[in-house]
Amino acid sequence: MNNKTKTKLEGFLEDGYLVENPVALQVLSIAIYRLLAKGNAVSLADITSTTRLNISEVEDLIKLVPESAYDRASGGDFVSYIGLSIHPEAHQFKVAGRTLYTWCVFDALFLPAILRQQAILTTACPSTGRKIELTISPSAVESATLPQPVMSIIAPNRDACCSDLRGAFCNHVNFFADQEAFLSWNNRSDADNCICLEDAFALAMRRNKARFPDAPLATAN
Repeated sequence: MNNKTKTKLEGFLEDGYLVENPVALQVLSIAIYRLLAKGNAVSLADITSTTRLNISEVEDLIKLVPESAYDRASGGDFVSYIGLSIHPEAHQFKVAGRTLYTWCVFDALFLPAILRQQAILTTACPSTGRKIELTISPSAVESATLPQPVMSIIAPNRDACCSDLRGAFCNHVNFFADQEAFLSWNNRSDADNCICLEDAFALAMRRNKARFPDAPLATAN
């Protein structure tokens, strides 16, 4: 990974697109993720029953999160939140036998630690079409069906991600069968570079540490 891309990517993952990140928002985010992982839309009542936040506090905190970083149904229920979705997306993400989806493959690397559960990511190499399946625990990638998959990366623009997180970042982050597959990809200009699976997982752990500094994932409710 070239230094310019690395600096921008690491800065984005650690600072992200949040103007403020109070502990209450950290707790709220963890709660929404864990409720979504049950496979159903998450209502405000679901959130208030699992946190000490009231509805007004939840709505105020959500205003700190860019609208492009979540989806809500017409009644206000959350159906996706910063990478995790109950609606079909490009990357299948199974948790406890339930089929969920992620916006990009990087989401699948950081989510198991938040959910405190093992997960299985199923995706496809955009270049070769080969199926890639990873088994990911909260602390490691346990297995991969291909020996040397790589993850494409992009140096994100913060303002662009705020207005369109999926278009500016998520859609460009995929797993490839190997480095050769990435280099032969017709749309390679969409991504700056690629990194190995080990480095990708390490970035995911750094992302979680930076996003949840006051709400340890092992104990947060």
